[in-house]
Amino acid sequence: MKKSQIAAQLFTCYNYMQNYKDIELACKELSKIGFSAVQFSGANESLDFNDIKMIFDDYDLVCDSIHADSGEIFNEPEKLIDKLNKFDAKYIVFSCPAPEDMLRTENQAKILANKLEASGKIFARAGKVLCYHNHNLEFFRVGEGVALDCIYNSTDPKYLQAEPDTYWIAAGGQSPSEWCEKLKGRMPLLHLKDFGMVYRGWEGIQSIITEVGNGNINWQKVIKAAEESGTLWYIIEQDSWPVSPFDSLKQSFDFLCQNFCEE
Repeated sequence: MKKSQIAAQLFTCYNYMQNYKDIELACKELSKIGFSAVQFSGANESLDFNDIKMIFDDYDLVCDSIHADSGEIFNEPEKLIDKLNKFDAKYIVFSCPAPEDMLRTENQAKILANKLEASGKIFARAGKVLCYHNHNLEFFRVGEGVALDCIYNSTDPKYLQAEPDTYWIAAGGQSPSEWCEKLKGRMPLLHLKDFGMVYRGWEGIQSIITEVGNGNINWQKVIKAAEESGTLWYIIEQDSWPVSPFDSLKQSFDFLCQNFCEE
C-alpha cells in the first residue's frame, strides 16, 4: 500500500459538506493530515460540483470515486456520468439498497443483481465502473451462500465491481480478509473501518465502528489480501466519532501509514 492510495470518505465529514466555506475547511484539514484523495459523498446537492472540484484542486485532493443512492444509479445514470466527469472520477459506488430491494431470498438478490448489471453496462459504455458497497444486510443466508455471494455470482465483473466494507462484513458475521480474497481482481475500492466492542451498562455489550487499529479486525490479513487482490484505493470511513471527524480520520490514517505504507 502506498500513502497516496489512502482516501477519506467525505461522508465522515458530513457536517462540513453543506456549504463551500466548510468544504474548504474540511479539505484543508484532510490535506494537513496527509490525505491526497477523497471519496465524494454527503454533500449538499444544490452546490455546484465544478466549484467543489476547484476546492479539491486547491488542496491537491484527487476524487477517486463517488457514492450514489440506488434511485440515481438505476434511474439517472447519465446524470451520474456527468458528475463523475466533473470530478475526473472513474468509480461510481452503489451505497445501499433501497427498502424495496429486499435481500431475504435468493430471488430478491438476483432481481437486485439484474438491476445493477443493467446500470453497470451504461456506466461501462462511458468508461466508468459501477461498484457495490455492502452493509450487514447482504449477509442473510440465501440459497447455498449469502445474498452478497448471489449478487456477485449473478453479475459480470465487467459491469459490477466491489467496494467491500470491513466493519459491515465483520458485523455480518464474516471475515473481511476472506472476502478480500474471494473478490480478487474485482475490488478496486475497499472501505476501512474497525469493529470494536463497548460496554453500555444495562444495555450490555454492543459493537461499534471505531478507528482502524482500535478494534478487533486483523488488519495484517486484510491489507495483505487486499493488496494481492489488486485494490487501488483504501478508503477510510468513520460513521461516528468521539472527538471530531478529523481526529478519527487522522488516527486511522496514521495507523495505516505506520504499519503498512511503503513510502
